[in-house]
Amino acid sequence: MLTILAQRELNTLIKEQKFTFKSDYETWSFTKATGEAFVLIKSNVSEILWFHIDIITTPHEAWDKLESLFGKVDTMRAMQIDVQLTALSPDDYPTMVDYLTKFKELYS
Repeated sequence: MLTILAQRELNTLIKEQKFTFKSDYETWSFTKATGEAFVLIKSNVSEILWFHIDIITTPHEAWDKLESLFGKVDTMRAMQIDVQLTALSPDDYPTMVDYLTKFKELYS
């Protein structure tokens, strides 16, 4: 998700900052960018998790909330999953359902 925000140059909006504007255009542009960033964040979150960010009004607050819930990444676990996914081959399973079940288990 951070990559998507960065591609659109919206990643600075998730950082805690004070913004000052010199013109109405800058204010409008910031408001537009903030709305776009918030929509991008929300569109990349499952609808069943929206209740976590429904009352939040800024991309920064939304990012902080989601990071507090899901941001802890265990590096060793991530590396283990990467190795397992790399080694996973459909040829090792009798049916595609078995393969996809194993694939899904690795992500759970």
